[in-house]
Amino acid sequence: MTNQQTYLPSAYRCIAIWGRNMGSFASYTANEQHKAAEQGAPLTAVYERNGGGWATLEDVENVPLRNEIIGKLAVYATTQTYIENPTVGAVGVEDVMSMRPDLSEEQARQVIDLAAKRFDASIGICWDILEYWTDELFPDGEAWPED
Repeated sequence: MTNQQTYLPSAYRCIAIWGRNMGSFASYTANEQHKAAEQGAPLTAVYERNGGGWATLEDVENVPLRNEIIGKLAVYATTQTYIENPTVGAVGVEDVMSMRPDLSEEQARQVIDLAAKRFDASIGICWDILEYWTDELFPDGEAWPED
């Protein structure tokens, strides 16, 4: 019996960053993160290889791209505001703002708060849910009304 560490899909930040850099749909990237979690991939996994197994950040030969991913991970680790919950996972301001860069950090927090408040365990908080609540609160660039 192995003592393999398991992680929530949201812990696979390298896959999320790689997916955004490659122009992947958020739902595809979220699915890749789930596969990585189910298969016990290393946290530095960036994509699943065709022949099986996971390519990791260390395997990325394009040094500027690798450094860009490392830089984004560092920013995430030092500035991330997120919800951490064993059921929900980690959802951050950066996740919302990556979909809608026109939003402020406060607006992104409002999206996260609403997604957590309306949490449905049968769905979870995934890219599609964040996108739904973002569009509900802030339709295509509309600012949130001031109180």
